[in-house]
Amino acid sequence: MSTSRISGFARNFVTVILFLIGSAAFSQNAVYDIGNYVRDIEVSQNFYTSVFGFEVVMRWDEMEVSEDGVDYKTIPHKGVYMRDDNGTHLEFIESGNPENYREVQEPINHFAIRVDDVEQTIDRAIEAGAKLAIPVSHIRIGSLNVRSGFVFGPDGERIQLVEILEE
Repeated sequence: MSTSRISGFARNFVTVILFLIGSAAFSQNAVYDIGNYVRDIEVSQNFYTSVFGFEVVMRWDEMEVSEDGVDYKTIPHKGVYMRDDNGTHLEFIESGNPENYREVQEPINHFAIRVDDVEQTIDRAIEAGAKLAIPVSHIRIGSLNVRSGFVFGPDGERIQLVEILEE
């Protein structure tokens, strides 16, 4: 894979808004969501709901912003918030300027989604418009035993698909 493609992906994935929240019930921090600027909200929403089964939690066309918590101003800000069955959240924000949205997306390399069957999921992803990035391989690292492959999503984001194998 070319360096420019990797660097292009890296730029493509960071508004990775990784809100770390403290939970009194669990006494630990957790990843709250992963955010990404996209060219077309509809394309990204359809891809992640049809291929990976994410459900739409909320959509919006604008947001209210305040520096002091009192005086708010409304700004255009089109987005969608989705989650999977395990509570993982993805946030996609439609960029008003596709030429520079990649500048704020560095330095994420990929994100991984656990699946039941990596080959079937890759086939569904390709049918939905994804491009194969790295073919399926078997990986063992310590006690981790998986089958894994990568696809490029609708905006070039690199998605690792992970099938956990029994020992």
